[in-house]
Amino acid sequence: MITMEEVQTKCVTIFKTLYSRMHKQVGFYLIWIVLHFICAHLYTKMCVPLTFTGFMLSPLVTMNPMCRGLQWVTYNSLLVMSNMWIAIGTWITTNLLFTTYEALK
Repeated sequence: MITMEEVQTKCVTIFKTLYSRMHKQVGFYLIWIVLHFICAHLYTKMCVPLTFTGFMLSPLVTMNPMCRGLQWVTYNSLLVMSNMWIAIGTWITTNLLFTTYEALK
């Protein structure tokens, strides 16, 4: 019979292993997610305000360097997040396919 302490020990070991292997990747993607969130909101507030004046000036304002930079960060963060989900799906699939279970032996 498996005790609760053994389960806790195994969970802690798994968590430590995952953390040691993935903390840099998680930090990298977390930075891109935060950048995307901030830049998307800044772009809508500063480059295309929801006013008549904002509507009239949007062709001029959206071409300034700040708005172009916000567009660049937003676009590239979308690409990074898309690739993040592909990488996560690949990692999960690989681990499920190549995992051997002691109970099945």
